[in-house]
Amino acid sequence: MGHHLTPRSSPSQLHCSFQLPGELLAHPKISGKTFYALPQELINSICTYLPLVLSSDEIRFEEHAACAAKSLPNCVGFHNGESIIYHLLEERKPAAGSGLSAGLLIEEPIDPQPAGSQACLAKHTSIPTSKISSVSNAEWDRLNPQQQELALGTLDGRLTWAHRVAQAYCGWLLTNRMFLAEDGALYKKHQDLIVTYGYPKPTPFSSIAQAKDHLADVQHTDPIQEYGGDVRAFCVRWGLDTVAARFLPLPTQPQVPVGLISRAAQSMAQIYIPKTYVLPGADEVREMIDDAVSLKSHDTHLAGWATIANTSNANKSKQIEKLARVFRVQHYWRALQDRYDKQLERKKTGLIAAFANFLHVSEETMKTDVSSIEATYGGSAPIS
Repeated sequence: MGHHLTPRSSPSQLHCSFQLPGELLAHPKISGKTFYALPQELINSICTYLPLVLSSDEIRFEEHAACAAKSLPNCVGFHNGESIIYHLLEERKPAAGSGLSAGLLIEEPIDPQPAGSQACLAKHTSIPTSKISSVSNAEWDRLNPQQQELALGTLDGRLTWAHRVAQAYCGWLLTNRMFLAEDGALYKKHQDLIVTYGYPKPTPFSSIAQAKDHLADVQHTDPIQEYGGDVRAFCVRWGLDTVAARFLPLPTQPQVPVGLISRAAQSMAQIYIPKTYVLPGADEVREMIDDAVSLKSHDTHLAGWATIANTSNANKSKQIEKLARVFRVQHYWRALQDRYDKQLERKKTGLIAAFANFLHVSEETMKTDVSSIEATYGGSAPIS
């Protein structure tokens, strides 16, 4: 029960066995370190807006590392030569074949007409939006291809929103001084184990929940057990499954339907609704959920995020979008500063232009993003 440590010679959910090319494995910027690859698009943008900052050898190295990372799905870098798997630095790509429907609103029963029937599609668009998550195999088989595409589009929209919220939460965490201080203290205390093993794999949510009641009472004598316990307590406090690598938190995601849940899971809200219950109107349901996820007295460290997430926040979508972008900016900016600190001195204007081009926003927007990051790090861009 709890987080599990995996030696770097064994595959795990976050660090996969992978044979890094020898010339990269031995490179001083990668060997024995946690290395984050830059996307090829960002490398191109830096070459355009800061053409004299990186040498031709450095550009070839960055492109080679980017190519090696891209050869594995969701690989963002390497820890001791092993791949780091993390999905929140990329934009979520729509599932193949999914439609772009914003919602399936026609609630008539589905006619078992031949697949592809235009009459069926016109008369019965699909199952209600609210039923998409629980559609049975039999119901799915009764849909024609167009109906299935619309249903997939609805689900895809929900998954894309969840992905963006997770990115934004990471952006909020990594511009939150309390989180950064606690993360730094955890790293300092267990640095040797983190370097050797990486961070623990995520524990099934039920295991974290069942263990949470006992965290305060456990006296750890073994360093590895203490490490696992400290990471688990840190993750529960900040609503994380685990940490993929340094500065790459993995937020706990919504589970629908929710399975095994303990009353002690402080990082999740619990709502039990019997199947026989008659739900009120949509606004009342939102109020019920909002009340369930509202902060408790021990959650004051999350007050800033709660203000953003509140259903009454009219600017929520814009703030989520900005924080999701800030997460990516601070990550890649830190990676660049880590490797090319001296070369990037007094190159802030060029970096802002390069990042604005990479993320398809205006330079003014990027200046605002960088300023919000600098406010957290005491007037300078993040350097680990």
